[in-house]
Amino acid sequence: SAGEACLDRRVAVLQRIVTLLNSGVLADKKAADTIDAVLPELEAVPEAVLAELVDALLSSFEHGTDTNARALELLPKSLELLTPADRLSVDKGYSGVEFKNDVVSRLCSAEWPAGSVLTLVAMLRDLSLSSEQLKDVVAKIARQLRRLELQELPPLVYQFLLLSTEEHKGLILKGIVDHVNVLERKYRQGPDQQGQRRQLQQIEGTVILHIDFAIKQDPELGKELLKLVKQPSFVWTPFTLGLLLSIARISRFEDKVFGTLKANGVATLRNSVDEAHSGWFSRLAPPPRPAVTLESVLLDTVRNSTQGWDNILQPLVQLGLVLMEHSSGKSADQAAAAAGAKAVQLGQAVLLEMFKLHKLVRAELLDQILARLITKSDHAQCFIQLLATIISQNSQLLEHVQKIKDAFDYLAYLTPATAQGLLTAVEPIVLTNAAFQDHVILVLRKAMFNKESDARSTAVGGFLQLLRSVHQRPTPDADSLGYEIVGFLKRCLSQQAALRQKLYAGVVDLLEARPALHEPLFDLLLSQFLRYYEQDASIVPPLKLGMCQELQAGVPVVLEPVQRLLCCLQRAVVIRTGQLADQDTEDDQSG
Repeated sequence: SAGEACLDRRVAVLQRIVTLLNSGVLADKKAADTIDAVLPELEAVPEAVLAELVDALLSSFEHGTDTNARALELLPKSLELLTPADRLSVDKGYSGVEFKNDVVSRLCSAEWPAGSVLTLVAMLRDLSLSSEQLKDVVAKIARQLRRLELQELPPLVYQFLLLSTEEHKGLILKGIVDHVNVLERKYRQGPDQQGQRRQLQQIEGTVILHIDFAIKQDPELGKELLKLVKQPSFVWTPFTLGLLLSIARISRFEDKVFGTLKANGVATLRNSVDEAHSGWFSRLAPPPRPAVTLESVLLDTVRNSTQGWDNILQPLVQLGLVLMEHSSGKSADQAAAAAGAKAVQLGQAVLLEMFKLHKLVRAELLDQILARLITKSDHAQCFIQLLATIISQNSQLLEHVQKIKDAFDYLAYLTPATAQGLLTAVEPIVLTNAAFQDHVILVLRKAMFNKESDARSTAVGGFLQLLRSVHQRPTPDADSLGYEIVGFLKRCLSQQAALRQKLYAGVVDLLEARPALHEPLFDLLLSQFLRYYEQDASIVPPLKLGMCQELQAGVPVVLEPVQRLLCCLQRAVVIRTGQLADQDTEDDQSG
């Protein structure tokens, strides 16, 4: 009949289209247009004929005659039409649901051509799968990852993540993470692998972006990642660390991520300390040391971040800060204290490397360091050490000098120890930047007359430190600047006894270390001593002791630490005598 003839022609056309799709002769756009044209026509094909067509498609795929799997894109629509059927006229007499289950099983059992994996994953995503079927599909795709070229990994990961459901998010993430870890081990060693390592790092950055995007769309995926990280068998690599840091930018995961990283990091450091100090452990046969340590993983992650891992830059800075602010508390546990110290050192190393490698984070990192100094953080000394290292090792700091200059406006409000450390840290800038040096002097002059004793103590220590600095690296104007600073220190002689005592102690050190300053410093000490020297030769000792102390509410109070002053003068005379003796010796030898 005419209807049967029409159906025969329709089936013949479909079979020819399938043959063309399988052969690969159609360009991608033409193949896609052809599939879009055929899909609506499938509704007019009888169930039995459609089932035979699906069976033929699968047979072709299983026997390897389908080279690109484009024809399999007809499966989702076909199975959608066949699934409601009670009985299909095929060899096994399957119902529609049984037929679909058999198709999925055959797909998972077949060998997938490497060039068809991406097409197959996209096709499977359009199928309505049961939980068990999806689990089998996920396992199949995870096995296919190892067959891909590096550049094929990101698009497949993207499609793979779209398959995730509530039941199998963890399996999908584990499959991706395990495969990338295998690649990292493969390309870790050997100079001949350097090019491929760099390519892998770039690929990893793209994969991290895909997973990060998927987690933003589906927070449950992020929870599964955190569960995966907490498993005992989880392996820390630059990729897994970068992946976890990337989701720290999502507010709901930030605290959990850094809490997890801090707990794991400190526990690992504590274990290494315990092993190093354990007598019985060292007597055992030495276990093979892991090729990868926490320190190497973290620093490798920092270096990998130069390969397009921009989304983890800020979290890396934050992780470094978290490690630096780790405290083992006041526990007497030496191992805990040692682990805490190693955590601080590791945090410093991370932040220093970040400052070297990334211009984008330098301003923020300096802001974070200076903020902790200004707010009198308990870890201020650690951050001063970091700042000193950054200043000494990085010429890139010049554009950020203004930030440090602005921070000096708060110098009078810092503790004397913190202020002294900060002045020592910025010494290279003071010696090379005249404007910065002038600003420091101005701040110290203001602090000298501050109503707070700590601020005045900071000023005295600061001027003494400045004197040491300018004469450590002599410049043409070092002497004039030294005389100017000594003039500022003279004003300290009208301050409290504690400040004068600090001045005397500092002057002794300067007399020994900086002979060029001997004359102005000796004059400073002598003028102060003459205020308390008794001209009347009949008085012994010839000192106005009444001006050096007084009673306040019946308690003796020192007004002038004259014993320190005398020791300082005596030391100055000894040093000067030695200098003159050395000079006479040189003159005799030259004569």
